[in-house]
Amino acid sequence: MNVGNAVRCLLCAVFAGAFVGDLSGTAYASVNVTDFGAQGDLLTFTNFTTVSNSASVVCPGGSFLPTDTQKAVEIIGGGTWEGQSNQTLFAYITGVSSPSNITVSVPAGATASGLTGVYGTDNYGPFTNAIAKCPLPTGTIVIPSGNYLILPRDAFSTNAHTSALGYTLVLKRGGITFFGQDQAVLTGMGGWLNYNNQGQRSSLFVMQAPMTNNYPLIFSNLTFDGGVSVGEIHNLSYPPSGSTGVGWDGTHHWMVTCVPSSSGMIDSLVMENCTIRHWRGEMMEDTSGSPNLFLYVTN
Repeated sequence: MNVGNAVRCLLCAVFAGAFVGDLSGTAYASVNVTDFGAQGDLLTFTNFTTVSNSASVVCPGGSFLPTDTQKAVEIIGGGTWEGQSNQTLFAYITGVSSPSNITVSVPAGATASGLTGVYGTDNYGPFTNAIAKCPLPTGTIVIPSGNYLILPRDAFSTNAHTSALGYTLVLKRGGITFFGQDQAVLTGMGGWLNYNNQGQRSSLFVMQAPMTNNYPLIFSNLTFDGGVSVGEIHNLSYPPSGSTGVGWDGTHHWMVTCVPSSSGMIDSLVMENCTIRHWRGEMMEDTSGSPNLFLYVTN
């Protein structure tokens, strides 16, 4: 399959049951992220209140439900004090006592109010499982309309500030189409943690060599959101401060390629009707350093 054919198949895609096909009648098996427990239910609030060393969080006007237990919460400025400001608090909701009162898995590091934060289903596992189950040699991962919060595992570690964050969604094969229906948004790590006196976040996707199955990776009708509002991207100094998280963050991309050598990488990546926004580093980054490696990106 060449890239042109891949795009034509994509433009002619008609979803019916478990298959997507093109006008030639060729069928491509698909999986839906909701079948693995994914939910596009991210919500943003600007009035979180935390108390230092307490696991109780208050959000006046909140809409928490008992079913929100085990969802992820990310509160900007609610984490550990780093000399000038507090890093981000990453935790899971462990209890809901009222629509505006919750308990979380990690005690806050700050006594503060009016903090901005998000919460929603932790979609790392569902998306990872959907990628693992996507059919070979080519298959489609269907992502229904919604805003999907996807954070790296290391963000929730109690020792996160002492170790570098790993990548979030790892891709080690080609032949996958990520197809968003209507308004499908994938939101990555907008908050920051201090590592080696640098603020760090994480990439949403990584193409990690050695990759197999040399078919295009296709992303269609999706928004990749870095989780950082436009108003906060005001300082492009490098590296990002370990005391404030402000600066150009070389860990924060919607896609990064990780290639230890010039071999083992697929040839092409196709983007169709995609939006990239709110990232503090390069939108896409190639880390191979090889002058002879070229990744063909189109549309």
